[in-house]
Amino acid sequence: MYKNNFQNSYSAYQRNEIINLTPIEIVVRLYQALESSLHAAREAIINGQTAIKGEKLSHALSIVGELQASLNFQEGGEIAESLYDLYSFMTKEILFANMRNDLKRIDSVLKTLGPLFEAWVKVKNEKQPNVPPVRAAGRESLKVQATC
Repeated sequence: MYKNNFQNSYSAYQRNEIINLTPIEIVVRLYQALESSLHAAREAIINGQTAIKGEKLSHALSIVGELQASLNFQEGGEIAESLYDLYSFMTKEILFANMRNDLKRIDSVLKTLGPLFEAWVKVKNEKQPNVPPVRAAGRESLKVQATC
């Protein structure tokens, strides 16, 4: 009983937190969740955990799809078109990684994701200079519990 109350309260807290994020903060959170899912999928492949790999790569595909669908081509112009192409590339790589248990494909997406994430963090910091990004100590990956 207490566990359900806690879970309901925590879910409400998470929904409220997400509702109060700016669009830039949402993109940064999506990138964090994408990176986290890709690292988890990578570990699952290494450990032979097929179900977890599929779940994490499916989550990654959902995030990339959401990012791609949110592009505004009228306001974003060439940048939006370039991001669309990068997201299409990521989608293809994630699909092949899933079919072939290909760590190199996941690494390719992570390598592509890194500069994009850094650019969005820079934009976010310009808008909110006192809010640092959350990075895991001693790792390049992000530690985040995002509900995407």
